[in-house]
Amino acid sequence: MKQKMRFIYINVFFIGVVFFSSSTPLFSQKQLEFHTESIEYLLKWMNNGCKNQVQDSFYKYPSIVFMEQLLKLEENNIPSFKKTLTEFNCSKEDKNDIYLLHKAYKNRVETNNLLQGIKNSSFSKEVYERVYTYFPYLDDNAANYNIYFSATGWQYGDAMTFNYNFENDQYKLSNNGSSAIIFNLTLIASSYGETLDKQIRTFKNVMSHELFHAVLSDYNQNTLHWDNSTIENNTLYFIFNEGIAHYISDKQNLIENYNVDSKLKLKEKNAFLMLRDSLSIAFDKSAEKTNKISAVKSGLYGKYWDKYICISGMFIAYHIEQEYGEEELMKCVQNGPKYFIEKYRSLTMVDEEISIPDSIVIHLNEM
Repeated sequence: MKQKMRFIYINVFFIGVVFFSSSTPLFSQKQLEFHTESIEYLLKWMNNGCKNQVQDSFYKYPSIVFMEQLLKLEENNIPSFKKTLTEFNCSKEDKNDIYLLHKAYKNRVETNNLLQGIKNSSFSKEVYERVYTYFPYLDDNAANYNIYFSATGWQYGDAMTFNYNFENDQYKLSNNGSSAIIFNLTLIASSYGETLDKQIRTFKNVMSHELFHAVLSDYNQNTLHWDNSTIENNTLYFIFNEGIAHYISDKQNLIENYNVDSKLKLKEKNAFLMLRDSLSIAFDKSAEKTNKISAVKSGLYGKYWDKYICISGMFIAYHIEQEYGEEELMKCVQNGPKYFIEKYRSLTMVDEEISIPDSIVIHLNEM
């Protein structure tokens, strides 16, 4: 399975994600609110042969607005989605396929089956409990989490967290404001497994991953106050944030297979090796900023096991919980990246190949 990056950049070169936090643990009053109107409309239009003109109201659906804005964050000189869809010919292949319209058209049956499977599934409580285990004090009065579905968008945007404002009857991405998660079901249907059951199981794992990002972001703003104003601090935050999110998503697999599957340990060693090489550039005070940013990005993009910043953090979270228990990983969530890294350094079982890179240790000592 090829999983891509599932987040949006914040601060120095990243745009933040915000959700809700903190005071009493209660799951039952919260729900995941699914917004499927736009994807249902588009799939119906495609099933009818793309014959009729798309209604102007379609382009005002939040999921369409967000999808277009998120794509334009990642790609330059992008035409409007309205223009692209107006010129779309379902019988003529477009090699560029900027919005993945042809991919959506070719996979429309599988995508619709997945959509119906998601709508008929009930996993909100399980997803919440996976995440809220690590946040003991959450506000039961907080609003539900909005989940938007699209069939088009950025080629790596299978699932992304973001925040936005609604002003003057317009939705706009923003560093502050309301929160949401968007899923591109075309990408999910084509990369999360060959059967609907496998796709749903993987989707549930990814939903847990995204929900953790969302909750942690607001927790950081309201409680943790981690400073993301430097590339170095941003990188530590990604090791921490992406690492724990990956762990929550893949926890069962790691617990069951880490000590019986040598391939997992090899992937772990490779991730730490690449992390060490990359951060020697990213944390080099004399390096050009563009080179530092590129070094960090290289650990956040690509196939699942190639995202060494995320994978290293995932194994750090795994070892902390295995050594100290769930409550200690909860403390890591509450106390932030520095505590997370230092707690891992205190583990006696960690050998040199999976130790924290010296560049991080030097930075922590200077903080």
